[in-house]
Amino acid sequence: MTKAQLQEKYKEWNRNIGTLNNRANDAFDELKDLNAEFGTGERWCDAFMNLKGLIGTEKEFRALTLYNQIQQARGQRDSLHDLAIATNNFEI
Repeated sequence: MTKAQLQEKYKEWNRNIGTLNNRANDAFDELKDLNAEFGTGERWCDAFMNLKGLIGTEKEFRALTLYNQIQQARGQRDSLHDLAIATNNFEI
């Protein structure tokens, strides 16, 4: 793979991560709303605290799904960031 091809793949991955990050933000907002309505009544700034407030409720499965989406997107974003740093943004 050439340097140009590698840079193009990086840009494509970055766009996909941006889309996932937007979905994670939407999932986080929904998780906060669910906890406010069906859980502890709070909208925490921490995804886990919102999830914790919904364990044992009728919305537990939905909360777990949302939490998983958030964690997955964050993990992919962090991986891309680490790769960019390791390759100096593909200035190899």
